[in-house]
Amino acid sequence: MDRVIDTKTSVIGSDFAIEVGYLQELPTEHFDITCSSKPRVDAKSRVVVRQCFYSVPVSLIAKRVDVSLGAERVIISFQGRMVACHERLVHRGEQSLILATAHSKGLEPLGKPVEVTPFSPETKRCEAII
Repeated sequence: MDRVIDTKTSVIGSDFAIEVGYLQELPTEHFDITCSSKPRVDAKSRVVVRQCFYSVPVSLIAKRVDVSLGAERVIISFQGRMVACHERLVHRGEQSLILATAHSKGLEPLGKPVEVTPFSPETKRCEAII
């Protein structure tokens, strides 16, 4: 804390001591930091979110869905009801595909079990929706 920033004459520790009285408590409520979009479902029952493909139920082809893009999950909903939850992909052109029958049962995406439910920051996974 005895470091000095280039053009300042005071040390960091003394600046912090002055400013500490102005700091406020951190909020206790959850702050949503997800990005939202409304992509259209393509003919292959997928939506494109930031150049990655995520599958949705076939019944939604050609319809617009709501997408909530978080750091770890992509949650896709239609008319206020969640229809898919995928682990977020990061490389352009990647696909998270779930078999059509699995979308209605609990989602078994080609080798990775994922639950179709809202994301919980506490458990860092999707949880049951009732």
